[in-house]
Amino acid sequence: TMCLTALSAFMIGTQWVVVRETAGTVASKSVKTFQKSSVFGPSAPKQKLDALTELLGCPSAAAPDKELCLQERMEDMKVAHANDLKIKETLLEQARNVAVNGSLTDSEIKPIISRNRIEPKYRPEPGWSALFPHFNIVGRGKAGTSHLYNVMSLHPDARPLHPKRKEYCAAKNMAHGWNYPEGMSVQLQANLFDYYQSIETLVHSGGDEEKNDKKVVNGCIATHEVVLHEQYLSDGLPSHAKYFYLFRDPADLAWAAWNFWRDPDLDMHNDPRNKGNRAREGSHYRSPELFHELIASQGLLDAFHGGNHMFEAMTTAARMLKGLVGSENILYLRNEDMRPENVKESGFVDKLSAFTGLHKEGFYEMDILFSATNCNGSTKASTECKSSKASSSTYSIAGNRTMLPKTRELIYLKAYEHCKIWFEELGIEYKECLSAV
Repeated sequence: TMCLTALSAFMIGTQWVVVRETAGTVASKSVKTFQKSSVFGPSAPKQKLDALTELLGCPSAAAPDKELCLQERMEDMKVAHANDLKIKETLLEQARNVAVNGSLTDSEIKPIISRNRIEPKYRPEPGWSALFPHFNIVGRGKAGTSHLYNVMSLHPDARPLHPKRKEYCAAKNMAHGWNYPEGMSVQLQANLFDYYQSIETLVHSGGDEEKNDKKVVNGCIATHEVVLHEQYLSDGLPSHAKYFYLFRDPADLAWAAWNFWRDPDLDMHNDPRNKGNRAREGSHYRSPELFHELIASQGLLDAFHGGNHMFEAMTTAARMLKGLVGSENILYLRNEDMRPENVKESGFVDKLSAFTGLHKEGFYEMDILFSATNCNGSTKASTECKSSKASSSTYSIAGNRTMLPKTRELIYLKAYEHCKIWFEELGIEYKECLSAV
């Protein structure tokens, strides 16, 4: 019963406010002027006891049994509340003591490929840097990269790099992040060589000159992929290339990622019904209560990104991209500003137009600008969501329930130092996170 129903009580002045969290909803009721000394006494009004009985699920039995049940539940709630406070105090202390390094520069980026030691048969051809996409979408998965890709590639003066693949990457299926084994350098060179040859084919196929005049959009979201191209191309990255880096509210991002991908410390690895790295209904269990326990245990966010803290990985990647291509070539965006209800107020289209040089009318002509795509666990980048509300906080694998409010508080404490960096260095503001400490 306690797994299904979480109970908390807070003393506010002379009132007991009893909060009952059941099935993902929070029903908060103020029971009129419950004096602590008289709640359980013989003078306690019957309606007060009945109200508490209903809220706390105590049996409607004889008065002694009822009062004993209420007393036990109140003691349970005191213990639970004290534990929550201890967790918050620990995270608060951690947030205050986190030491985050300064901005990374180009010279600090680990060499993956040595430009002077490329195998002769894999050396880049002259002019290949001109094939590099004009607009490159970078950022963490579940931050809205697919939706931005749809918006950009549907502009009348732009086109996707690949007709069927959003994330057209040279290092696809070689997901080592920054930890490529030294012996893999030759394989990466071969991949990059094949990649640019395939782009040449894509560019010249069909003989459509009008198509070739359009700006090219690619959605390969990994920062280390940009590093690979910079180290491979003879002249480095071209000056025409622009980059988008997407952020999302830390709590919403963690909740979305956990409902979308397999949890390496929780889910079965060899389930024959579920191949790949995505969480599936019927194979994996998700709930707001379990999510809270994992966050409170301080293990989920560390384990979920290949051993790196989720927000630390985002901060590092954003800084690395800035050191690599310069802040003038990056547009930092918030997922929330792309939501249909916020598009006009956030100035989203104005930012896109000013940064890319694409005319605003072309964005406003597309229906997708005022809809949401690739949400609620969808795996297809172009899938339109049934409603804009479905894009942010509910997932069918978790019973279409939102995360618990107290979980959001804990995540903000964990992410606080990184939210400060995003705001102070990159202009990305999440007010709730910044006010956590």
